[in-house]
Amino acid sequence: MGMPPQLARARRPKRYQPRPLVEQLQKININDLTHAFPSDWFHWHSRVGGFRWTFIKAIRLCRRQAEFTLYSQRTIVFGIKWIKTGIGKPRSAFICKCNRPVITLYFNCGNLACRRCCGAVYASQVCDKRTRPILQAKRIRTFINPLSNIGSPFPGKPKTKMWHKSYRRLRARCLLLESKARRPIGLVSKRLTERTLRPQSNYQLRMTAHWR
Repeated sequence: MGMPPQLARARRPKRYQPRPLVEQLQKININDLTHAFPSDWFHWHSRVGGFRWTFIKAIRLCRRQAEFTLYSQRTIVFGIKWIKTGIGKPRSAFICKCNRPVITLYFNCGNLACRRCCGAVYASQVCDKRTRPILQAKRIRTFINPLSNIGSPFPGKPKTKMWHKSYRRLRARCLLLESKARRPIGLVSKRLTERTLRPQSNYQLRMTAHWR
């Protein structure tokens, strides 16, 4: 099917700088703050310093909102939405300035916002259909063994809580992706760094996501 004439004549505006990659931005996940919320709706929980987020100086939490004070002395406030799941306790989410409930906030250019407000894109979006399988295969290899590279023998099963069936499934998927790849990993994109090549999910395995 051919391209519509309106789309063929359209010109994409040039950007002064490329969009930031989601995998390269510092982020804060609300699941890391679940234990810090007070048990009732009337108290606050405050803490200054000692965070693993290097851009946050202080955090002030209640069950209605979250206040983040950056090292630039700027305070950003987000509402908290509690989503009923039907099973167990409700799940919390940040309410961004765009009124979207989000789980993760990203720090970009001195601002803390959701992915859409930051204008960030995923690393897979800067790859084409020929190089995207290389990125996916590299992430699977890094998930199983961080020292494994494309072109080397596939690593053995890690000594973790991974089933043999899951290992065989990931191995077959990785080898299939490598067979589709037509370029070496160094030619995928200059924007893809070691941090970008980290695994982005646990591939439906019962393992702790240490890379979040």
